[in-house]
Amino acid sequence: MDIKINCHSSICVNDEIWFDPFRVDSGKAKYIFVTHSHWDHFSVDDIKKLLTNETKIVCPFSMKREVQNLFENEIVFVEPEKSYQIDDLMVDVIGSYNITKQFHPKANGWVGYNVTIDGEEVLVVGDSDNTPELNQVKTDVLLVPIGGTYTMTV
Repeated sequence: MDIKINCHSSICVNDEIWFDPFRVDSGKAKYIFVTHSHWDHFSVDDIKKLLTNETKIVCPFSMKREVQNLFENEIVFVEPEKSYQIDDLMVDVIGSYNITKQFHPKANGWVGYNVTIDGEEVLVVGDSDNTPELNQVKTDVLLVPIGGTYTMTV
């Protein structure tokens, strides 16, 4: 498995599975996973750079209004604490939120993704604190935001 951190929280796995594409130069995505609606995680211009006719976009159900008319691609809307089979990917969705900060409220329904890729689970947390739900997830690879202001600290 090949994991690249593009920029900020923009992550690419195997050159075709993207999480929160941001400041992307080029590429072709088979799947694009969006964790939440903030501009540095949901960059419409960057998503469009990666789209092909076959690209599937996965994003929180809470973003349906703002997403559904932007793209002609298939969009899979997901909810926290649910699992989805998307083609050959098994996707477990976790809530991604702040506990004591106002930037990412739990009520927004924003998410992180634990995706089985090549037989290994890769968890992209999204902008979150260290939540009880996060502590229950078993995964092989953990990609977690550390910053303290908008996300958890070390």
